[in-house]
Amino acid sequence: SMTGGSFRNNSNLLGRRREIEELEGHIRQLKKELDDMQQQITRKRDERNELRRKKTELTEQMQKLYLEMNMQSAVEKTEEIQSGYASLQREGAEIESQIAEITESRKTIEGEMELSRRQEGEQEEAAGRAQAELEQLHLQDEQMQKEWPGNDLMAMGSIYNVNVVLT
Repeated sequence: SMTGGSFRNNSNLLGRRREIEELEGHIRQLKKELDDMQQQITRKRDERNELRRKKTELTEQMQKLYLEMNMQSAVEKTEEIQSGYASLQREGAEIESQIAEITESRKTIEGEMELSRRQEGEQEEAAGRAQAELEQLHLQDEQMQKEWPGNDLMAMGSIYNVNVVLT
């Protein structure tokens, strides 16, 4: 009542008390559900954080593996390049050795050709002198035959001497 008088209807009060108790029970139930949901959220958050940590760890492992693979590939490539370089150096040294041999052979051949030219020149000179001497002897022989017609044996001896000198 508004004027401060007593309640006439107690049943209304009991109904409200029961309603309040039901609402308080319902509130307790909702608080319990809220607590359960908050615990579930916390568990899910922890699980999510654990999954993120594992993901980060796996990503780092993948990066390490990738770097190791790249490093291994780089090492193999470096070894291949070094092997190729060493092979090229050996080939270069072999070519230089062959060039030195060819140069030496060329010098030897040039020396032999020069010697051959000199010897050829000397032989041509000697042949020219022998030819001149032979012609001189022929002239002498003809002269002798004119002067001494029966002296053929002596001319044969002169030719024989010239042949001995030439050989």
